[in-house]
Amino acid sequence: MVKNKNTNTVFPLKYVLTRLKIYNNIIVYIKWRALYFAAKIPTKGYNPMTKTDRENKFQIKRAGKEHLDILIDFNMKLALETENRPLNLETLTKSMKAIFEDERKGVYLILFEGDEPLGQIAYVYEWSTWRNANYMWLTDLYIKPEHRKRGLFKVIYQYVMRLYEENPSVLGLRFYVDKTNTSVVPIYKKVGWKESNYDLWEIKKSGCI
Repeated sequence: MVKNKNTNTVFPLKYVLTRLKIYNNIIVYIKWRALYFAAKIPTKGYNPMTKTDRENKFQIKRAGKEHLDILIDFNMKLALETENRPLNLETLTKSMKAIFEDERKGVYLILFEGDEPLGQIAYVYEWSTWRNANYMWLTDLYIKPEHRKRGLFKVIYQYVMRLYEENPSVLGLRFYVDKTNTSVVPIYKKVGWKESNYDLWEIKKSGCI
């Protein structure tokens, strides 16, 4: 309430502010501040995923014989999706078993959320005689379609980058991609990869896909 000293009349504060034409502005400001602070106060159960949270929520395991069925399933789906190429089950199974017996043929990493496998990536080393060091080739990147756009590539990629940076015998990372697979290149470009100055050429025996 506001009191007029001359007439001893008491006016409501709202009346005075309205007459001064600032009442509506004050109301708008109060509502804005209320929304501002409400947005800053976490609601019950609010849990933003930081980098550490993301790493703790997911697990990356080095694949072993117990993961054979998972890798076969992922690679079957990967080949169909990226190259429209059905793989021979018997050949793929033998290949995976050979990898488990000799890691020089490759190492698979599987991304888990709890007990559910969400994706994979593989790497293999190539020795460079000119540089007296290894290149680390990445291949067979796959994320289940229903789990894409969750930042899972970043989880896998950061893990691989740590392996690369902590190994002094590895001087670089490389990958090759089928020319029809246009979806994976932008992913790697986004994290700083550049096109190599090497082209890939090959000769294949008859019957080799």
